[in-house]
Amino acid sequence: GTTNVQSSTPSGYITINSLQTVNTRVEGNITLTVPTSALLSSVGGYLRVDAEHTISGSTYPEQVEFFLDTAAGPSIATWSGSLASSPVKFLSGVKFATYSGATSPQLAFNLAASGIWANTYRGDPLAIDPSEVGMGSYIVAYNSSTVTKAGSTPPVAPFKFNEDFIYSETKPITQANVVNPDNNGNWSTIYAETRDPFSNVDTASYQPLVLINTYSNESTDVLETFYDEDYRLLANSGTTSLGSIHGSGRGSQAWDSTKHLATVSGLQVINGRLVFGSQDFSSYSPVGSPNYTSLSSTIGDAVYVRRFRDSNGSARSRGILRIEGMTETDRTTKNVVVDLRVVGPHITGSGTQGPGNTGTGWLSLNTSYNSATFVGDTGDGCFTTSQGQVAPNFEFTLGSFSTAFAANKAIEVRITYKNPAALNKTISKLHIIDWNQ
Repeated sequence: GTTNVQSSTPSGYITINSLQTVNTRVEGNITLTVPTSALLSSVGGYLRVDAEHTISGSTYPEQVEFFLDTAAGPSIATWSGSLASSPVKFLSGVKFATYSGATSPQLAFNLAASGIWANTYRGDPLAIDPSEVGMGSYIVAYNSSTVTKAGSTPPVAPFKFNEDFIYSETKPITQANVVNPDNNGNWSTIYAETRDPFSNVDTASYQPLVLINTYSNESTDVLETFYDEDYRLLANSGTTSLGSIHGSGRGSQAWDSTKHLATVSGLQVINGRLVFGSQDFSSYSPVGSPNYTSLSSTIGDAVYVRRFRDSNGSARSRGILRIEGMTETDRTTKNVVVDLRVVGPHITGSGTQGPGNTGTGWLSLNTSYNSATFVGDTGDGCFTTSQGQVAPNFEFTLGSFSTAFAANKAIEVRITYKNPAALNKTISKLHIIDWNQ
């Protein structure tokens, strides 16, 4: 056999270490050395060396295949996104991307990566996971119309070793009940992963600073989840019946969600939370939201008001109000003040419900009920522990009053965060848990 034969290339030598003699019955086998670092640089994948052994005019081909994993793999240079277009809904003066009929929010994605074409490449070299913002995960094919290579869309083979992989696409949010930030105030994350056939991957993530709320009237007659303001009323909502305690039936007493909170001394409803507004939303999308960082120095205490009613129309003189996020300490220190009333006109000092005295003043859940002095006036305590409930469940009694003759057969609840004691407070739900849904 022949040994130590070198074949010169521009980047080095392939050395033939041994070659078995070929005869009429046995094909010669070849062993060789390939200087991969000098000859192949960062090229990887499945590679083949072809050799021909010629004896007496006869050619005997040989092939040597080998796998070279450079471990480099693709690399993501940039990964970002933005709000391309969307209908808008307001909550507490802040704009959110949302649905409007068949029109949904659209997010634009942009990614640049290198090394996709450097080695053997996959047919699906890019995976995107935007599930946290209400989209399904998906794969981007190498020849997708959303991929650009050297000005060609979609890219056309052959691919050059060092050409970048550019992905750009606008996609809709397809799921209902999606919020960004979430009900803990955390921004959603969108993930991207570039891949090659040898499990070499690169991942990247970004948090789109896009305010999103695709909920639609999540609350009910006995439940408030703070994903919308469909039941919210003006702080001074009056004592008369409304066409309905939610939606357009609230008429002139409906809360105006477009109002800046400084003009109405209101608490902020944001994606499942009731908070004292303190965040700057002006740099987020959709554009045009307010900066609430100085709100606490602009207004005093802040208020939230809505009505609750037994949806079967049953008269109620007591109940259990579950206030998730409120503690017994909040109640006793009055950092969070909770008042409720039977909706209707009230005659001060008259403890008997009847014509002209169908409602109560604002009864205090922060003060214990005293049957000897209770007449339904503003400030009378309504807190009781007759059923042994503990926070966040708070029992209340309406004394000799009930919702039988009340406007809308409803009670009205007013939540007040004291400034500055409750500036960092968060309530996530109001629920009268022992009334009919």
